[in-house]
Amino acid sequence: MALLVHPLIAELARKSGKTDAQVVIPWHLNHVFSAIPERLHPERIAENFGVFDFALTPRGRSLSIDVLDTGVRAGSDPITIDD
Repeated sequence: MALLVHPLIAELARKSGKTDAQVVIPWHLNHVFSAIPERLHPERIAENFGVFDFALTPRGRSLSIDVLDTGVRAGSDPITIDD
């Protein structure tokens, strides 16, 4: 299941009044992970900047998202990438 349509992310977004992406982006930033949102529409790009006026609670972040395993890798496997 894709992360942005996961029921847990949707619930956290609803509770915080944010979009699903606006929940996932700060989670990445809190963990010092690279967050590279793919957006083509100007309104969505602007929406991505609306993540700095709230914080995920430790419970919402560590007990929920941190243990979430979708079983899907979001990027290439660094071990098998050919140069």
